[in-house]
Amino acid sequence: RSAKMSFEVDLTGTAAAGSALHFSDALQACGVVQTISAGTSVTYTPATPTDVVPSATLAMYVDGKVYKMWGARGNFKLIMESGKPAIVQFEFIGADWSEADAALFSSGVVLNSVLPPIFVDATFSINSFADAIVGKLEIDSGNNLYLRPSMSAGSGYLAASILDRLSKISFDPENVLVADEDFLGEWRSGTKKALSASIGATAGNTFTLTCPGVQYQEVSLGARSCLSVLEI
Repeated sequence: RSAKMSFEVDLTGTAAAGSALHFSDALQACGVVQTISAGTSVTYTPATPTDVVPSATLAMYVDGKVYKMWGARGNFKLIMESGKPAIVQFEFIGADWSEADAALFSSGVVLNSVLPPIFVDATFSINSFADAIVGKLEIDSGNNLYLRPSMSAGSGYLAASILDRLSKISFDPENVLVADEDFLGEWRSGTKKALSASIGATAGNTFTLTCPGVQYQEVSLGARSCLSVLEI
């Protein structure tokens, strides 16, 4: 036996800077390390081979039942689209599952009152080019998930593991003159470059993405309402 569960959350911060995201447990089970600087910031970085990546137990309560899965690790995709709140899509695989009758939560539930920032008035830079007109930016954690077989486990699997990862970023800038930014030329040369983006303006609810060494893998011509764009 094994199980899969997927869900998505708004990219929503906290009421004050330096507090963990409300979905930080899910991020950590996707191979992300959380570092808290109290009152200042929280940083999330990809785990190294020496970091311990925790497994997770997930439960879904619906119609008087609870479905649980455990020994789970997963992947996430961050999707930022102009004019909308950014979302984080998660997909987990787990070593086993159960179903039982259970009442919905009636107390002890505290919902996050912070509103997600909208992907507008954002900053974006690639190769020090800060004038790219981008409609959508996506990041895929790209984890290689593996269920570890075990004859001593009740389901036949011990847990899901992250063996390695190939993280990918995609974005769709308007097609500009080569003199402004030579996207195709940088693809041909294989040059590594820095990418950064930020969203939000309120302490605790501001997000900054930093990628110091990205490399173009594929660049194609596309169109956005008849406007020439590059799909990178």
